[in-house]
Amino acid sequence: VWHNKELTATEIANLPKMPCLPGTVGTGYPDCTVCPAGSYSTETGSSSCTTCPKGTYLEDDRTLASNHDHAEDCRVCEAGKYNNDDATSNALHASCTTCPSGTYNAFD
Repeated sequence: VWHNKELTATEIANLPKMPCLPGTVGTGYPDCTVCPAGSYSTETGSSSCTTCPKGTYLEDDRTLASNHDHAEDCRVCEAGKYNNDDATSNALHASCTTCPSGTYNAFD
């Protein structure tokens, strides 16, 4: 027998949450947020984002989860730019820095 019942706020709060999808983190849907610039999350149910590795960047800042769901979303710095942070800060991996005068990064 099916009964239509209006749930109380407490009952709604106690409903199980769906895990956050890759590219997002949080305690579970609807409390999931897209990873910030410079980071990604590959696992369902992640509680934290992973900072892009040295020499890479990820500009998108919490726009689309699909821009943050693979390590490959972190792009290699273009020729003439670099990022030598050892994955210590998401913010430092939001972009690459222009090489100082007299130096270069030939990798492109």
